[in-house]
Amino acid sequence: MPRHLISDAHEWINVILTVPTYYLANPQPRERVAYVEPLVALGYRVVAFDAPAHGDSSGQMVEMVSYSRAIRATIAQFGKMHGIIAHSFGGMTTQIMLYNLEEQHLVDRVVIIAAPSRIEERMQYLKKMLTLPPNTEQALRRMVSSEYGADCWDIYDTKTFVRDLQQPALIIHDDDDTEVHPMTSERISASWKGSEHFRTKGLGHYRVVWDPIVKSKVVEFLHDTPATDSVM
Repeated sequence: MPRHLISDAHEWINVILTVPTYYLANPQPRERVAYVEPLVALGYRVVAFDAPAHGDSSGQMVEMVSYSRAIRATIAQFGKMHGIIAHSFGGMTTQIMLYNLEEQHLVDRVVIIAAPSRIEERMQYLKKMLTLPPNTEQALRRMVSSEYGADCWDIYDTKTFVRDLQQPALIIHDDDDTEVHPMTSERISASWKGSEHFRTKGLGHYRVVWDPIVKSKVVEFLHDTPATDSVM
């Protein structure tokens, strides 16, 4: 497995809580500010980093294990997290990270936005987006199977990973998402005890992250139980 140089985390401080916040690849400053400003105003310390092969981090591709390790490394660096906001593939790897996290007390609350739950879903998306010919698809499947095991297509389903998680979770998805089927979030929410499923309409896969109503919902959820830690 390749090693990646993860970019230095971006940090905004108003010294009370830490909210770990994961964004799209190389987000623009105004997009970061969408969540940073209201959380910092409430007294949170906000941390964000570029995932492997995103932004200033090294690598040619991103996969579940290195991404999950990057999230865990960020927690190790900044300490206990009051909450995590994660979108798309970052949401999937956050769930995997939490499943493997021995110190569950290090994360209090989780927001998952438009996240896939199975490797097969991402394969079908890549096949459609890149118009993969059959031989290329089969080669990619062999590569994934060699990395994660031949049964990865069945066992890597985050709905099973979240069943025993105790953190309150807000699961958000737009009904018009064409990249990750909205039913995915319904399955995750049904398996995650104590989670709340919030649906939107007309925003798609990306605009749902920055929608003002969604932003308010996320900030309200994270601030429902004030803590003395961080948010990512």
